Amino acid sequence: MGILQNQRTCKRAPFYESIFVLDDENLFLADSVNISETGILISNLRVTFSAKNLHFMFPLVDFPEFLFMDREKIFLLHKSDFPCSIYRCQGELRRKKILNSATSVNYLEVGVSLSGRSSNLVNKIKSYVETFEKNIEFVLMLYQEEMESSKELIRIILSHLGYDCTLKLSVLRSQILHDYNSLLKL
Repeated sequence: MGILQNQRTCKRAPFYESIFVLDDENLFLADSVNISETGILISNLRVTFSAKNLHFMFPLVDFPEFLFMDREKIFLLHKSDFPCSIYRCQGELRRKKILNSATSVNYLEVGVSLSGRSSNLVNKIKSYVETFEKNIEFVLMLYQEEMESSKELIRIILSHLGYDCTLKLSVLRSQILHDYNSLLKL
């Protein structure tokens, strides 16, 4: 299946959560890559599914805007401290790509347009994307400070946002710059 020519109509933000995907007969656990009001990109989905219409269940964390929080409080937070709701919706397969695997099991990366979503879910996703963007802007501002405490704060915030904070700060900066540029594109 090739890529369908759809123009992006909404900003998308990184979305690093495990999600449940249900096709006609099977339930799969996969990883999400990014999300927008109209779609979601899913990775590590086993190749065995063939349905075009899928059902999803995923958590959506309500992150605060870290810029407005006391820095000492941010150090004390754990991701489980943030409100989280579970959402269900339907989606239609828009594109799929087989990912190269070191094992004999092949996985897919699939782009899905969300349908059957409530206005509440659309608003929550929109808020998630906007807040994610503001938090990335704050992290990029922290990179400019070049203070040791800022480096630790960067790692903590990015950990909350789903990034692998065992990576070097320079690698993390490259990732968030890429994600930020992607956020700005429509």
